[in-house]
Amino acid sequence: GQLQETEPSRTPDQFVVDEVVIPCDADVVGKTLAELKFRQHFAVTVVGIRRGEERIFSPGPQEQLMSNDRLIVLGERGAVERIRLACPIGIVPTPRSPG
Repeated sequence: GQLQETEPSRTPDQFVVDEVVIPCDADVVGKTLAELKFRQHFAVTVVGIRRGEERIFSPGPQEQLMSNDRLIVLGERGAVERIRLACPIGIVPTPRSPG
């Protein structure tokens, strides 16, 4: 068969890329993306990390976050805006375990 063109369920402008800074005293410093369940809690994907001069593309789940890391996140506009609103000065909220 032939490939058939289908209408996308989302338009490209609904997805945005943004940068979130991890401050030195954030609770997430030293934790991995897997420990934080970043994608599940924030509904965005970390597609890169800028760590000083180092660039980490497509970081794995065991990548530890460090102070002053700049997370490059990709997600639906609403999810990225929620991170921005919750973190006006770049603080990423720490997911809390129930109990």
